Amino acid sequence: ILTSILALSFGEVAAGSMQVAFSIANIAWMITVAIGSASTILVSHIHGNRHTKELRPTVNATYHLGLLWATFMAIIFVTLRQPIATIFTDNAEVIALTAELMLLIAIYQFSDSVQGLSISMMRGMQDVKIIMPIVLCSYLVLNIPIGILLAYHFDMGCHGLVVGLIVGVYRTHLDATTTSIVDLLQILTLVNQLTTTRKIRAFDIFHQFFIRQISIINQC
Repeated sequence: ILTSILALSFGEVAAGSMQVAFSIANIAWMITVAIGSASTILVSHIHGNRHTKELRPTVNATYHLGLLWATFMAIIFVTLRQPIATIFTDNAEVIALTAELMLLIAIYQFSDSVQGLSISMMRGMQDVKIIMPIVLCSYLVLNIPIGILLAYHFDMGCHGLVVGLIVGVYRTHLDATTTSIVDLLQILTLVNQLTTTRKIRAFDIFHQFFIRQISIINQC
């Protein structure tokens, strides 16, 4: 929302293009939310009944379905970006700028899908403590400042705002969180732990991993 508000400072064409581009992205995101909601119910049912052998195939199937959808939408965003933009407006400038922004939006379809599904499955496992602070830190500390820096200082305009969003999304996933690639590894670790013992709490696993990641970052 803040990214769209900041786009107003670049004129009506930029603001309109941002609105159209993110409206299209939100349509794709709704399917991911639907898959995530279904996975929350299924994972919570499996976890609650201690059917731990069913957990891994459920997690894998969720990721496969989510990534398949993300791949499909990324291809659509790249190949049909201009025809899709014409559905929302007939302004040539808005269509051209929207097509450029959709190329950037296609970049984070994969990680955004995985982090949404991961959070949904973590919710089903009753482990949500670590999600909020990390997401807030990534978006407020990285997304907004980097977007503003690129947009205004480097004169990238609304492109810079979207790049800042991409950096925030990917950094969220790479920064010892329950998202994207790191989250995928942690979900699988959690599944392994739950299938071998019922006494280990999921939050303890993530807490230990987070501490290890902080130590690695400090060493770098």
